[in-house]
This record gives sequence, structure tokens and C-alpha cells, in this order.
Amino acid sequence: MLLLQTANYLGNTKLYYATDNIHVKLITYSRPDFETGSEQWHAHENTHFTFFMKGGTVEQRKQHTYKRTAGEISFYNSGELHMNSHTLFPSVNLNLEVEAAFLKKYAVTESEIQQCTLFNPQSRIALLQLYNELNRDTPNPAFLQMTLLQLLLPERNETCNFPAWTKRIREFLADEWYETPSLEKLSEIAGVHPVTISKHFNRYFHCTLSEYMRSIKIEKAISLINSTSHSLEEIGFTCGFADKSHFSKVFREQTGILPGAYRKL
Repeated sequence: MLLLQTANYLGNTKLYYATDNIHVKLITYSRPDFETGSEQWHAHENTHFTFFMKGGTVEQRKQHTYKRTAGEISFYNSGELHMNSHTLFPSVNLNLEVEAAFLKKYAVTESEIQQCTLFNPQSRIALLQLYNELNRDTPNPAFLQMTLLQLLLPERNETCNFPAWTKRIREFLADEWYETPSLEKLSEIAGVHPVTISKHFNRYFHCTLSEYMRSIKIEKAISLINSTSHSLEEIGFTCGFADKSHFSKVFREQTGILPGAYRKL
């Protein structure tokens, strides 16, 4: 079994950034499986998660096997054994790795980071923002640090104080993302008065309902762009945008890059 040390991955490093015991690496895979080394059982010294930006792989763990496609996020605990095979070439992965010192400093567990990254409806948007910033000639360190902390520690200390109705709304909007729910419908789902939602939605969701719905639709688009052969116009329509121009505009506003540029990775 191969144990990979801090910020060491099987593949070719294209971008690398480190701060506050966090490591960000853009890794590409352009060679056959037997040459990458990833087809053997291996683990990483630190907890990390991978955003599959292009391509994909078949990932085997001790108990389960998963087919990972572009747009997915996969989480790994420190020392967790896994093996990759049938990698699609070229593949592009953005990896975020967190050292034990970070966990100690912010009193956060691997499980909490997993919850933050896998179940945050805006994780992919933040990851594309991070990728876009790293590609600049002079990346903004403050922006990178803020984005990383928002990804890894989103509202960790406040979540327990969120009213139960906010969770019901989040779950409903995640499932029915293609709909445009009325306030009355949200009130019915949440089990609270429409005035309560109107007054406090921004406080708990940190944006308006329209902005939140747009973010969910862009998240869906991110998952579709490099995992399907559908045209950008078709993807935009599927995700609720009237035309390609509107879709491209909102996608860029949310992520910092155009959907066409993301597809060309």
C-alpha cells in the first residue's frame, strides 16, 4: 500500500497553492492507467476532497465502488484506502487537502469538513471561483483564503442554531431545483408563516431566494457541462435559463469563468 505524503498526488501538477495548512492542487491525468500509479491501493496522509472537473474514474474503496464523473466531489478521510481504474483521459481534478494542524486550529473534525463540502449546495461554484483565481497572473491571497475557509468551515458554529424550517426549505429546493416555488408553497413545506420566510430568508441563506435558486441551477450546470455531450444551449435550457446568452452571463457571474471555457479545460 502506498501512503502519499502532504500535497503529493498521482498525476501531473498544473497549479499549486498552500496557505494555513491547506493545500490546493490542480492535477491532470493524460496517460494510460497503468502508468499513473493510481491503479494501486493507496492513501493520503491528510484528509482531502477531490472535485472532478473533467474526465472521471472508477474509484474502489474497501466496501464500495463508485463511478466518478465530471462535476462530482469525492471526500477522503486521512489514511483512507482507495484505488482508481478506467480513468477517462484527459482528466482534471482539483484537490483540497487539509493538514491535522488546520483541524486543531479551527477545532473542526474530518466529518464536519465532509458535511461542509459534500452537502453545501454552493461548493462547486466556490471551487470554480478558486480555480479561476488561481489562474490569474496575480491571484488575490485574501480572496483565496476567504474562499477556502468558507468551503471548509461554512457556518459551522451557527448551524445548530438554524431553525428547523430552514433545513426543510434547503432540502425542498435541492430536490425541486427546476421549479419556481411560490412563497405559499415554501410556507407549506417549511411549516411556518410566509412572513417568517420573507423576513428571515436572507439572514439564514445569505442571499435572496432568486439568488439562491440561480446558484442551485448553476451547480447543476457545472455537473452537466463536462459529464455530457449536450450543447451548452441545451444545458442552459435544462437548468432553467431562457437562452445561451443568459446562461453564460449568470454562469460567469457565479463562477468567474464562462461555461465554454470550463468545458475546454
